[in-house]
Amino acid sequence: QPVTYTPRKAPAPEDTPGVKEGDFLEGPDRTVKSMEWGAVSVPKTAKAGEEVEIQVAFVTETIERTGFVLKVDLHGTIDGQRVTGLGESGKIPLTPGKTTPYLVKLKIPAREGLTKITAVAYVSTDGTWEKKTVFTEAPIEVK
Repeated sequence: QPVTYTPRKAPAPEDTPGVKEGDFLEGPDRTVKSMEWGAVSVPKTAKAGEEVEIQVAFVTETIERTGFVLKVDLHGTIDGQRVTGLGESGKIPLTPGKTTPYLVKLKIPAREGLTKITAVAYVSTDGTWEKKTVFTEAPIEVK
C-alpha cells in the first residue's frame, strides 16, 4: 500500500485500519500523515520556544509484542541545510494492539534561521535509529 500524505483532520479508515476517526487532535491547524502501519498528527505551524503536541498511532498489527519503544526526534532546516539533534522524546514503551494515539510533547528550539522542523517518529527495540522497524517524518513550519 503506498504512503499517503494528505493534510486532513483524521486518517481515513482505509488508510489506517483500527485507528478511529476523532482519536487525533483535529482542526485546520493540524496535518495527519497516514502510513500502512499507522498515522502521525502534527501542528502545521509552530513558533520557536513553543511546545508542540505530536501524536502517533498504530494499526493493531504493527506492535505485535512487548519490547518495542516509540521515539520522536526533531530535525530542522536552518539556512537550507538539514540539522539533527534539535529535540527528542524519551523512550515510550508501546502496548501491543493499542490503537489510540501516543502523545509526545516537545519544545521547538529557538535557533537563528530555523524555518522548518521535521518530526521523525520511529519504533525500535532499544530506542535507537539503527534498530528501527518503522518510521515516518512530518513537517512543521516554524514562524
